[in-house]
Amino acid sequence: MKILIADDDTFGREVLITMLQEFGDCQGACDGEEALALFLAARQSGAAYDLICLDIEMPGLSGCEVLEKIRATEEDGGAKSQVFIITAHESEEVIENTFFAGADDFVTKPCSTNLLKHLLVRHHLLEEHHN
Repeated sequence: MKILIADDDTFGREVLITMLQEFGDCQGACDGEEALALFLAARQSGAAYDLICLDIEMPGLSGCEVLEKIRATEEDGGAKSQVFIITAHESEEVIENTFFAGADDFVTKPCSTNLLKHLLVRHHLLEEHHN
């Protein structure tokens, strides 16, 4: 599995990479612009990301703005990445906006490896029997 993790907080990004690296090849992005550039480059090379984790609050492009651009690009066909929005600030409005923008799931920080594994299984990115 190929995973992109975008979070402007270095520590938060590294924690997610550490949690998810047992499930696939992880790459980090420090903001929305870098995440979008990596997404577009991977898609153009024919090696799209299976999972993209986007922090909702980043300087420049927010996670939802990046998500909207990702979904618009995917309308041209080809593989569709699963996108999880990650945030420390959960609210009904944030959750609604996240799913409206096309997110596949929503994760509140801090989260556990077990929760992420459960979501990977639920979204068919990982077999249930993965150790």
